[in-house]
Amino acid sequence: MMIESWEEFNSKLDEIKSTYIECDKILYRGQPDSEYQLKTTLERYTKSEMNLENYIDITLNCINQIESFTNRNFNLPKKETIINEINSDSNSFALHLPLYEYWIYLRHHGFPSPFLDWTSSPNIAAFFAFSGQNQTKRCSIYAYIERPKCVKTHLDPGPKIWTFGPKTRAHKRHYLQKSWYTMALKAVRVSPDKSEYHDHRIISHNEILDHSNDEQDLIIEISLPKEESSKVLKCLDEQCNINYFSLFHSEEYLLKDLAFKEIW
Repeated sequence: MMIESWEEFNSKLDEIKSTYIECDKILYRGQPDSEYQLKTTLERYTKSEMNLENYIDITLNCINQIESFTNRNFNLPKKETIINEINSDSNSFALHLPLYEYWIYLRHHGFPSPFLDWTSSPNIAAFFAFSGQNQTKRCSIYAYIERPKCVKTHLDPGPKIWTFGPKTRAHKRHYLQKSWYTMALKAVRVSPDKSEYHDHRIISHNEILDHSNDEQDLIIEISLPKEESSKVLKCLDEQCNINYFSLFHSEEYLLKDLAFKEIW
């Protein structure tokens, strides 16, 4: 949907919240260009298709060099144990990822990831939508409602979104930005038992966006004019203390925040 002002966005946000008031959570994502698709960094990095096991292999191949350089021990189990835990500890409502902490580390340090970043704060999502310096006419803020009717099923092999929450050890940006993550997968049945899908192909979130419905994995895109940027960013800073420094808390972003306040 296209709207034309920040005030209209807040009214639309109130409407979405009231419509889905019984849902356990609504997640938000800001993108600086409305023409961008919902693509993960892994999708942008390679066009090669892969399944979950392929990505596990890739990330395990990197662990010795990462631990040697960072002097950090992720205590990762062997691949066979990881696969067994995913298959045995996952269910129709949650995908168990023994590598979750490690994969968040990789995502926050620039390694191509199948995770799409979200936040529980619509204002933080708005900051990321409006702070992009690219010369575009419109930006987008997405709302993701996993269970619009408070139920969800994973018992069929269609494309699904799995949600991963904030409760893990992670970079401080994970908490400053109130981060959540999603991964879009299409399960492949390997057992006559309909509850068992032991092979998961990594797919694009756009497959879900293209078939959004009011049953589950509902994604709502709100497009706003980029000319509102200065007003919105000043409002977020003054009223919510949301700015470059508060969200990244580093020397680099302190200077970026000062540049915005003094020059832009």
